[in-house]
Amino acid sequence: MLLQTNKRWSHLKQKQRDWIYEIVRLEHQKFIEEHDRLPVKKSKEKLFEIVVDKVDERGMWLPSHELKKAVGKYIDRLNRKAENLSCL
Repeated sequence: MLLQTNKRWSHLKQKQRDWIYEIVRLEHQKFIEEHDRLPVKKSKEKLFEIVVDKVDERGMWLPSHELKKAVGKYIDRLNRKAENLSCL
């Protein structure tokens, strides 16, 4: 499904947002298992590139800065959750 350029991240259908977040969650989990650490800075960029590739494969178009902001926030949330779990 091709999104119009004037649509914003917040106006994506919930199903599309959920799919993107699921991709981020899976790639985040894979990164932790592979590197035994949380993704930060450059690693977040690599995760973002993977997500962009998957979104492109699906034929979706999103303004890069909006997608990057949303994906970055979600990765930070996953990192905090993982840190809290490791502190227990």
